[in-house]
Amino acid sequence: MALLSHAAMLPLFSTSAILTCCYSAAVLPLFSPPAFLPLFSPAPILPLLSPAGRYVAPRLALVGDAAHAIHPMAGQGLNLGLGDAAALAAALAHARELGRDVGDVSLLQSRYESPRQRANVTMSAALEVLWQGFGVQLGLAGAARSAGLGMLNAVGPLKNRIMQFAMGVTQ
Repeated sequence: MALLSHAAMLPLFSTSAILTCCYSAAVLPLFSPPAFLPLFSPAPILPLLSPAGRYVAPRLALVGDAAHAIHPMAGQGLNLGLGDAAALAAALAHARELGRDVGDVSLLQSRYESPRQRANVTMSAALEVLWQGFGVQLGLAGAARSAGLGMLNAVGPLKNRIMQFAMGVTQ
């Protein structure tokens, strides 16, 4: 069973140029302070959300950022990755209990891929709503946001359920 993970594809900078500084040891005499030379290049723009269509294949499972990329808001990518790892471990343990191959695609799809895709899509949608909601600054948006958060805060069980889901405690 191969476990793959890589850094999420995020925009590196929002400006049109990257200012990079590099040390030029070849030009400067020994023991002199470092010299910084400014270099400008176009900023790459990479897609923020690029989930994998499938998380599993025979004897392969994508986990964490290899399976899904998510906006870095509130560190939810880590929580989702930890949830992926726990769900995969449970799926593998279940396969062993049944005496089945741990790389069986149907087992990995039902016990790992399907539940994790639901959780990851739900979290991604929730973060998108928050991102869009807090991005609006015009008109009554601020007052509506405050009222909505105040109502959410007043409903303890709902607030606790949302917090548990965000922490990865519940599915």
